[in-house]
Amino acid sequence: MNEKENFVFLASWAEAIEAYDKAGQPELGGELAKQIVYYGTSGQMTTDNPLIEGFVKAMCVAIIDKSKKKYGVCKANGNKGGRPTQFPVEKMLELRDAGLSNDEIATKMGCSVQTVNNKLGDEI
Repeated sequence: MNEKENFVFLASWAEAIEAYDKAGQPELGGELAKQIVYYGTSGQMTTDNPLIEGFVKAMCVAIIDKSKKKYGVCKANGNKGGRPTQFPVEKMLELRDAGLSNDEIATKMGCSVQTVNNKLGDEI
């Protein structure tokens, strides 16, 4: 059932759940919470309640889907999610092997000499 182990959950959704509790309908609040979790983890809902289904579709689906898509793009660009390395060490090593100094590598790659030193371990 689990497509993804985590998903974004907005505070406004928790407020809606609490509103059902305060209105004396805790079963609706619980059902809403459950359906948000179901959709966030599996991409599906199991409710027949049109009120709950409507809330999840109107308020949650687009946000959860956008978050999953963004995570997928980040995951593809980096090994643990997040952005890819801006200054790849492999490129720095190529330039060093071509005879460039750390200063020249920094200028060519548009970064600081300290970044080059950190990436290459001050080897030159």
